[in-house]
Amino acid sequence: MRYFLRRYQSGEGSQAASPEEAFALAIAWAWLRVLEQKYPELPQVRAGYWEEELAALQGVEEERRALARTIIGLKVRELGREGLQYNRLGNLVSYRELGKELRKKRRRLPLKQLLAQQGEALFRLLPAWLCSPHAALTLFQGEGAGGNASPFDLIIFDESSQIPTAEAFPLLELGRQFVVVGDRQQLKPYTLFRKHYAEAAIHTEESWLFWAGLYLPDHMLLGHYRARHEALIAFSNAHFYGGRLRILPDRATFTAEASPFHYQLVEGTYAAGENVREAEALVAYLLQQPAIWREKQVGILALNQAQSQLLFRLLWEAFSGQIPAGWQVRHLQEVQGEEYDFVCISTVYARSAKGYFPSSMGWISLPGGAQRVNVLASRAREHVAVFTGIEAHLIGPGMRENDGVRLLLAFLEQAKSFRRRLRPEEKEGVALGYDPLRAQTCAHVAGAQVFPFGSLVDIALTRADGTFTGELVLRDRQDWLLGPRLLGPFVYDVAYVRARGWKERWCLSPSLFPGRPKV
Repeated sequence: MRYFLRRYQSGEGSQAASPEEAFALAIAWAWLRVLEQKYPELPQVRAGYWEEELAALQGVEEERRALARTIIGLKVRELGREGLQYNRLGNLVSYRELGKELRKKRRRLPLKQLLAQQGEALFRLLPAWLCSPHAALTLFQGEGAGGNASPFDLIIFDESSQIPTAEAFPLLELGRQFVVVGDRQQLKPYTLFRKHYAEAAIHTEESWLFWAGLYLPDHMLLGHYRARHEALIAFSNAHFYGGRLRILPDRATFTAEASPFHYQLVEGTYAAGENVREAEALVAYLLQQPAIWREKQVGILALNQAQSQLLFRLLWEAFSGQIPAGWQVRHLQEVQGEEYDFVCISTVYARSAKGYFPSSMGWISLPGGAQRVNVLASRAREHVAVFTGIEAHLIGPGMRENDGVRLLLAFLEQAKSFRRRLRPEEKEGVALGYDPLRAQTCAHVAGAQVFPFGSLVDIALTRADGTFTGELVLRDRQDWLLGPRLLGPFVYDVAYVRARGWKERWCLSPSLFPGRPKV
């Protein structure tokens, strides 16, 4: 029924391809009329009263979330006060021994021993624990947690693509339920102190996320919150997530004159795992930036450990040992889960002093190199600066067949050739897909223009000169019919749009087609 209604709305239904189509369309409109007679509020959506209802729904949802936080806080406090014991003088004795231990200045009990003796009291005061799988096994098994075999109601495995199955599986006996969270397109389990010859074997090991995914229901989180410009996540979205991420750029970042990318080709020399000229160019670029950078989170990332150590030494000398507190120097294997306002990348590899390009790019050339490129390309919120001596003509045909090398070259090409698109007409090569209501919406709303903001919003309001007014058009979409609730489009999407600095205007399809065909 929805198919024929959309064909009619797009103008195709006026010339039905067959009598069967015309009959199905008539039945669809008849059924819609029956529904509107049974539920008179349905056709009123065109009258505009729904805006008040929408505002009321958003207010109720905000109140519900605030009450949920308050209730959780009250329950935690009640748990700590439940069953307290007092002596005859009215003094509290329940946490006396634990208090004595915590007030000690020296000779404190190890945490595992303290859990064995005061596990019940600790879990009442601290019902949530954050630790690594290895620490959880050490602390809470056996005599830990006061002898309670399953001390937790819920265990959440975060970044589980990096957790070896052998470490995660024993933790299942510590909880009654568990949730596995991770990204298959990011790093697999990694052990730092393995020898070099075993590195390939490490990264072919399947993670806890992989094995849990074979037996548990799978839910992909489509909302992307990190990048404030859609170009900063466009590479990962296209190459790893099938274009399914719901992206909305931050208004201030998107309309700013500055490009989200800086690309600098450095004629450096690669020797002993380092590229000195490339590192010097990166540090010089950082020193040229305005003072606001020193108050932001800046990630200085290198493809190997030797280059990251060189970068740290140069920054230490440049800042006389006072590197800004929010700046971090990391190599590729250390950055999963991190995020920064600004990211500066040193790709390290270049020609040697004899003019030969390396036959391998280290971690990028090993199995799992594609996932490492995804991690590298998706750390920034506002800006990415790339310093590289890698050019496509330097890479031999054999290396180009490697997934990691191929995707690294594609990422470098995007950073090099990126062109800002601030006007709706500048959207060459962007495939928005078939949507029969998009053209009608643009014709119905004054100043509406199609612009690819990702799957969340695809229409913005513009002025006569083509610049944005800061207002986006929200409309009913096919994915509403597939979602479990309408809170997503009517509440959470609206809050997301406002948090990104935009304003919203609604245009629902019933307002586009007030007429009814004769049945």
